[in-house]
Amino acid sequence: MKDYFNSLVESGQFLSVTYGQWLHIFFVITTAIVIYFVLKFILSLIDHILFQRTSFSFEAFESLKGPIAMFLAALYLRVSENSIALPKTAEGIWYKAIAVIFSAATFWALYKLVDPISKTMARAAERTESNLDDQLVPLLSKTAKIVIVILALLTIIQSLGVNVFSLVAGLGIGGLAIALAAKDTAANFFGSLMILFDQPFKIGDWIKMENIEGTVTDIGFRSTRIKTFYDSEVVIPNSTVANANIDNMGRRQFRRVYTSLGLTYSTTKEQMESFTKGLKDIITKHPNTRKDKIHVNFNSMGESALDVLVYYFIAVNNYEAELKTKEDVLLEAMKLAKNCGVDFAFPSRSLYLEKQNLDLLT
Repeated sequence: MKDYFNSLVESGQFLSVTYGQWLHIFFVITTAIVIYFVLKFILSLIDHILFQRTSFSFEAFESLKGPIAMFLAALYLRVSENSIALPKTAEGIWYKAIAVIFSAATFWALYKLVDPISKTMARAAERTESNLDDQLVPLLSKTAKIVIVILALLTIIQSLGVNVFSLVAGLGIGGLAIALAAKDTAANFFGSLMILFDQPFKIGDWIKMENIEGTVTDIGFRSTRIKTFYDSEVVIPNSTVANANIDNMGRRQFRRVYTSLGLTYSTTKEQMESFTKGLKDIITKHPNTRKDKIHVNFNSMGESALDVLVYYFIAVNNYEAELKTKEDVLLEAMKLAKNCGVDFAFPSRSLYLEKQNLDLLT
């Protein structure tokens, strides 16, 4: 094979490698690329035939197609070097390049396996009553990916002939500066651990924190993401979250309604009693309300209305159901007011002029 490629080009060298060997290298690399894509296609056919789409085996095999093909292509490159017969210096570079590819394929496989393993753990966590494992799985997944990337970089650097231990030891001089620079990162990391184990909230909870209100969408190493009701996303460092006063609206067993309805001053005593009693019955009979602690009372005589206090609790677990229950009660209140012959008041003022002043004006 070596003589064949040498016969295709004129004699000569570039970087101590003959033109024929350069042509041979180009052929081997091109063949390796073709092998990579052909193997991926064959592995795709295999996983469609052998595995169910929802099984862990399918998810794992689906993730490993690329790394497996890359590993076998690198193996072909390693075997092909003997036929090229490179000089010693070029041979060392060739071996280092192949070592990098092998390392990249190995850690790529480990990185890709994290997701199917995490999905399997998440499915198991859904079957437990605790919320801790539901939040722990994504955090462990992110940790595993970061560790794999760091190990991959160190291994690749080692494969290139750099002494990693000496490199790390050399960084000891700047260790203090790095530690100071990483102070906030460490604070955020420990903040995330506090959130994880103390569990002031979980993903999906509606929380209020200082001037921020919204739904928690992600709890990461460095920060927590909150989707506000303005459809924006707020990213808050976990060190700040861990020290903040958090009002978790998502953990309410009951949602309080506290409002006031104003009736006109033309409302009679009998009409007021009929309206307050009827409204209390409406709230009591609604399927989504708490049946105790219901208060509907003529509460005060305002500037332009007779104020009726309405105080009760709604037993629902989401904001949409809360709004729907409020709407149901208010619509029934409007119907009740019509049946009782009372009207809802609006801000108004009456102006009285004495007859003597009217005579002066005329």
